Amino acid sequence: MARKSECKRLLVAAMDFGTTYSGYGFSFTTEPMKVQTNQAWVAGSRQLISLKTPTCILLNAQKEFHSFGYQAENKYADLSMDGEHTNWYFFRNFKMLLHNTEGLKQDTEIEDMLGHRMPAMEIFTWSIKYLKDHLMETLQNRIPGIVLEDVHFVLTVPAIWDDKAKQYMRNAAVNAGISNDQLSIALEPEAAAVWCQQLELLKMFEPDSPSSERLFTPGMRYMVVDLGGGTIDIAVHEIRQDGSMGKLYKASGGPWGGTCVDEMFLNFIGKIVGQDVLKTFVRKHTSDYFDLLREFETKKRTIKRGMDTKISITLPIAIKDIFDEKGEDVKKAIAHSGNEDKVKWDRDKFRFDASLGVGFFDEPIQSILNHMRMVLSDPSLNNLSTIILVGGFAECTLVQETLKKHFTQTKIIIPEESELVILKGATIFGHFPKSITARIARFTYGLECPEPFDNAVHPTEKQVPVGGGYICQDVFDTCVELGETLNVGHAVNKIRHPVRIDQTHANFYMYASTELKPMFTTDSSCRLLGTFRVPVPEGKTKDNRKMEASVIFGDTEIFFKVNHINTKKEFRTYFKYN
Repeated sequence: MARKSECKRLLVAAMDFGTTYSGYGFSFTTEPMKVQTNQAWVAGSRQLISLKTPTCILLNAQKEFHSFGYQAENKYADLSMDGEHTNWYFFRNFKMLLHNTEGLKQDTEIEDMLGHRMPAMEIFTWSIKYLKDHLMETLQNRIPGIVLEDVHFVLTVPAIWDDKAKQYMRNAAVNAGISNDQLSIALEPEAAAVWCQQLELLKMFEPDSPSSERLFTPGMRYMVVDLGGGTIDIAVHEIRQDGSMGKLYKASGGPWGGTCVDEMFLNFIGKIVGQDVLKTFVRKHTSDYFDLLREFETKKRTIKRGMDTKISITLPIAIKDIFDEKGEDVKKAIAHSGNEDKVKWDRDKFRFDASLGVGFFDEPIQSILNHMRMVLSDPSLNNLSTIILVGGFAECTLVQETLKKHFTQTKIIIPEESELVILKGATIFGHFPKSITARIARFTYGLECPEPFDNAVHPTEKQVPVGGGYICQDVFDTCVELGETLNVGHAVNKIRHPVRIDQTHANFYMYASTELKPMFTTDSSCRLLGTFRVPVPEGKTKDNRKMEASVIFGDTEIFFKVNHINTKKEFRTYFKYN
């Protein structure tokens, strides 16, 4: 029997905004499991049909949006061939900005391929708006009369991102025209798990699907490894008795995605011709550069250990021309790089031993392996039976071989079309947001709150005179602790009064700490996430203006509710960061 969608709108649409590729999918509330995706992105000059489009954006010389994805790549390439691209703005791989959010602000800037700077928020906003508008155009061609308000949107983010990065993406989506009340944030490895579980539930009704092959049974423990372009994202879940999923281990991962292999390949070329030649080539021959990356993307999926053949790449002749202008000899350059017997280069034919190709993968794969071993060494994760690999990098044979070799006692599953699993799972998550019922706190969270000064506990430098007495400032008032299991909707309630009788709004400052029990918000382990600003109840005394402040944890985002106790009014908000 089909499950009934919990979404109150006509359909759910998910946008998988990736480091290297992006796409969208949708399904209607009448048939939530029938997820449709746009699989007809055309990859430009080579006319490749792609499941997603590159996460890149082009602005004109007036800093106005021009195009996104393959269209942006192709237009910028055409401009570069005519030498007219220097005043345009082309950004790619910019999602990695949010992997490390230290110092992230609303006005944070990023650089494009030529060093032009733009506010990052504008780039993220235009990108999300493009995907939203492309989706709406697709829907309106099929269902005349459909409007934006008919859609509930789900935006995917890595689980290893902190709350500030998630809020940054929400702000960008709101700027792109999606209202807060029609937007959910889905964590990428969780979305993958949702899809795999729902897919199995459907197969249970097939006559040739024996129950002994079921994976998602109560008590089952499994790891989802999202192998993306920029980051590797890991989540560990357990199936609860009611069939929902609870998280067993805090989200973890690192910057070891498929783009690391691309960087190793380009560094290999640069080691032979010189980094200055490579930079000139990228800047002046962008069309050829894109073609080189696209060809390598195809080649790198075929590289295996033990291959006795060479790997052939069409190296754009422009690289050779730029190199020749230096007056150096190709053979000597190859010999100087230490690869004289392993590399052959004749005009645009570039061939190298498969062992060198395997070497491009060694560092990121070893980092992935080491991190998975570290996670699985935790005693709380005993009896983990299955590892599910998803994402574009999961389709890499070398990754699969390495993990299967080192985790022989664990079932390893790679779903079909693994690069679409997150997109489809995020769509299902929009219909059934309670599929994940518990998560693990990645930090200790707390509010800044003064308290009466105690000479026996508080340092004198924190003492502040207030109303004839003294308070201790900068106290970290803990809401949840690092590693704590939080059910969805976990509320931490605090009774607060306005400090002044004429106060109309109150600010609550939310901090995160890597320590279990920080004492002050000024401790080195603490950093300010942002501020919740809420209205203060009306009244003539502080007592009848008191309010119950609730911080809600356990969902994919933290949000804040305030109840005015006397008037029963409720306000809900997400935090704002500096």
